[in-house]
Formats: sequence, C-alpha cells, structure tokens
Amino acid sequence: MTSRHRRPTSSASLAAVGTGLVGAFLLATPTSGFLAQALAKTIVVVGGANDPTGQDQWKRIGRDHTGAPPVLVPYSAQFGIGWPGFALSPDRTTTYAQSVDEGADATVKAVADAAASDDEVVVYTISQGSDVVGLAVIRYGKDHPAPTGGGTPKLTFVEQGGPSFIRTGMWNVIPAGIPGLHNGPIRNDGASGASVVGICIRGDIACGVGNPISTVFYAFPGFMLHGTGYTSEYIGRYSPVDGGEPYTPGSKGEVPVKVEQVHRDGRTVIESTYADGSTKRTWVEDNATWVVIDTGENPWMRLLRANGTPIPREFDRLLNTLIPIAEPGARNPFLLPESPSPTRADSPSKPDTAGRHSIDRPGTVSVAELVTKAGAEAETPTAVSAQPSPASGAHETAPEPPGPANAPTSSDPEDGVPEPSGPDPDSAPAPVSAPAPDSTAVATSDALTGSEAAAPDVAAA
Repeated sequence: MTSRHRRPTSSASLAAVGTGLVGAFLLATPTSGFLAQALAKTIVVVGGANDPTGQDQWKRIGRDHTGAPPVLVPYSAQFGIGWPGFALSPDRTTTYAQSVDEGADATVKAVADAAASDDEVVVYTISQGSDVVGLAVIRYGKDHPAPTGGGTPKLTFVEQGGPSFIRTGMWNVIPAGIPGLHNGPIRNDGASGASVVGICIRGDIACGVGNPISTVFYAFPGFMLHGTGYTSEYIGRYSPVDGGEPYTPGSKGEVPVKVEQVHRDGRTVIESTYADGSTKRTWVEDNATWVVIDTGENPWMRLLRANGTPIPREFDRLLNTLIPIAEPGARNPFLLPESPSPTRADSPSKPDTAGRHSIDRPGTVSVAELVTKAGAEAETPTAVSAQPSPASGAHETAPEPPGPANAPTSSDPEDGVPEPSGPDPDSAPAPVSAPAPDSTAVATSDALTGSEAAAPDVAAA
C-alpha cells in the first residue's frame, strides 16, 4: 500500500533523521480539619522509556519534595516498533503504541482515584511518558469534562522533554509507515479543563529537532541532555514564582532580573532572563503552556564538562554561533505546516491536505484510534510496580541514543532499592505510593544573586 502523504524534497534528510530517533509536588500539609483537606495534593509520577515503575523519574525530580509519597504509575514503558506480540523492543512483545495505550489507562485510573477524594492532582512525566500522559489527558476529559459552571479542575500535567512538543518534537520528523508507532504529536483537546505544561530544554533532541545539519550534529549530546537534564537541580529553579505548579515537585523558582514580551513566529512569548544570563520562554498555544529553558550551554560543551573536562564558556558561544541549536517550538522551514493528529475517529485528515499528520497513514496507529479504544483491543503486558529507595536522591542516568531496534536502557537499581515485584497477572496494575527521596543526598541548586524584582510568569493553560 502506498501512502499519499506528501512531503517536500527538502525534508527527506529530516525523515531519515526521524527514523534514527525511533529506537517525566508540593506537600500535603499534615494538619487537621478543613485546612488540611483544602491543601491536600497528590503527586503522580509516570516514567519514560524503560522506566516501568517511575522510580528513575522520581529520583530525578524528587529532591525538593517534602510531603506525602508520590503515586507511581506502572506500565510496560517499551520503546518498540513492529506488531503486538512481535516487536523490536526489550520485551520483544510490546510496541510503542501499545505501551502508550496501556500507560494512559493506568494514568487515568491514578488521576481519577486521587481526584475522587477532592485532592489537587499534579502529574509529572518525561519523554515517552509525555505521550502516555498526553493521551491520558484526552481520555480523562471524555469521562470527566471541565466544569460547565465556571472554574477549572484541580489538575495539572507537567510534561518534560516530550516527543510531542509543539512543532519541534520528534513526532514532527518521524516518517510515515513505521508499524507500532502512532502517527504524529498528541495534542490536548481541552475537554478536561486541566492545565498542561510542556517543558523543553534547548538542545534536547527529543523535543527540539531543527534543520538536518544541527539535528545530526547535536543528536548524541542532545540525547544525553534528554536523559540527564530534567532534574530538580537543573530545571527546578525556573519554576513559576507567582503561581502555577513548580517544574519539579517542591522546587522554588528564582526571581528573574528581567521579564519582557517578545514576538516569535507570530506568537506572543514571555521571555524571562535570570542573573546568570539563562532565559526561559513561555507561551500558550493549543490548550497548553509551552516552556523553553535556554541555559546558553552548548550540548557538546555540557557533555564534556559533565565528564570532567573544564571548558571555558566562550567555546559555548562560539559553537552556538557556528552551528546554532534548534529553538524548541519554532517553525521549521524544512517541513510542511503542522496539522495535529485528529483525536476523533470520525474526523479523519484528507490525504490531499498539507498537514503532516493524518489518521489514514498505513502501518501506524492513529491517535484517534488510541483515544477511542482505551486499551480494549490491546493485550495488556504485565506491568511492574515498586518503591524507590528513600535515600536515592535525584539520581541522573543518561540513556544511550535509541535506534530503530534498540531503546535506551534504564539504570540498574541502586543498593538498597528493592527489586520490582510483579502484580497479580489477573488484575490490572494499580499505582503505588513511594517514599520521598532524601534531599540531603543531592547537591542543592545555585541560588540567584543580585535580584530583587518580582516578575509575572505565564499561567498554565
């Protein structure tokens, strides 16, 4: 069968790169009475590829959390292509689309259980988990629509390094016809009324794909940044200072020294500049708030420094000038305009449109199908649940760049961390709570100096 999906000749190299790219709380105050109920907050954590228990994600982001243990959502977390039962994935059975489908069901259950007790719910996820959570937001909204009498649900989703990041996520360049994958980015339809925040560090190859040259040049350090950058230490300090959920649980945002409104690609963007020269850009689009964190550090220089090589910052500026790093969320002249994947099976894309994402692509699983089937047609693989070590801290593990047949390997459990135990195979995996990590095991982030001015941040959409 031949796809009628059209793509300009100049995007062929990006399609090749896309093929290579295939293979992430505040406390619940322990007071009593009505005040305790009003302040109750449940933290839900969904891991990325090869993190079926969410333990690795919690180690990265849990340093500043001091409240009740989070709810860890178990799912297979397989990054595989192929067909159900025969996939190029670590378990040789589960495809990426199957894993996303299964994880979305488990996430919806965890959120619904927490919301039933009138808790405020904040979900943190990373990488593949962003697709899981993105699908869960849509499914949750089908049965729990936004209040009609005004107000919004006490529900926030924080997605870190997601491949569905607007315009520059990996799903924008992964070509059609790869079995076991869904076809294009997953977008929030707004039905649930939840706040959705997508975060991308500039240089992360999973959410910030650019032109073919920069994409290839920064592929390896970009994958390393993707696996090690979304930590309490690295992104927590960019959290909102005037309302909104922190980018990692319990983190406190630094006050920027300057905030201004700028225009990029026809978008109104709030740009916050910090004392060290780093910047944060936020804007609202497609029922979500998008956040770009730009530390000014070149991915290659960051990788060398992480391995003990002292590199002057002048080299970052030089290399950034010679081979610019892609700007996450920017319009890509090498691709046709994006048409988000339809989320309803009765609203197919026409094959002759200029959009890049349609539900009639051969060999892929449509987002509309994932939304409507709600896991009923897929065989649910055994998911694993476990508790992270209370002294693990914000542990960082960089995955190897995935290829078509191999996914990044999760870190082995640290000493003292119990081995995951499989749940009853006759019942669906239930989310489990995990103790908060020991904050003393992790180095604290740099404090902001010389800044007294408070500045507004963009509220999550």
